[in-house]
Amino acid sequence: MKWVVGALIAVVMAWAVVSTPAAAPVSIDETSLKFLPADTIGIAFIDMNGLRSSPLAQDFLKTSNKSVYPRELQEFSAATGLKLEQDLDKITAAKISAQEGIVIAQGRIDRFKVEQFFKERGQRTEAYLGQSFYVDGDRAVAVFDNLVVAGQLNA
Repeated sequence: MKWVVGALIAVVMAWAVVSTPAAAPVSIDETSLKFLPADTIGIAFIDMNGLRSSPLAQDFLKTSNKSVYPRELQEFSAATGLKLEQDLDKITAAKISAQEGIVIAQGRIDRFKVEQFFKERGQRTEAYLGQSFYVDGDRAVAVFDNLVVAGQLNA
């Protein structure tokens, strides 16, 4: 009798394995790689589109309280109209050295609103290779079309 239960479990497990689609491989995109130096120590990449469509994320978004974000991120989202759970498509985080790192966010980002946010907060502006950086101490943010790069100024 025990073998019948064991065989039934084996059949159910085999059916679950066969019917579950394989996860699509994720690789870092070329845009993010352009911002990273060759001696980068580590890279983490999040495909927000894929994550957003997963059942786990769907349940989390339905039940989560939006105040889980830090206050600064909530202010940024309110001022720029950027809905983090809807508008971001890709996030890449890289460790450049023991003390430096970069975060690259891609998606539907309104460059004008993001730049206005930093200007209103009185961030110091520096120019490098024709791009404006908004500097706060040793941290900096660069805004491009549909892309934001943030990290230590040296990185």
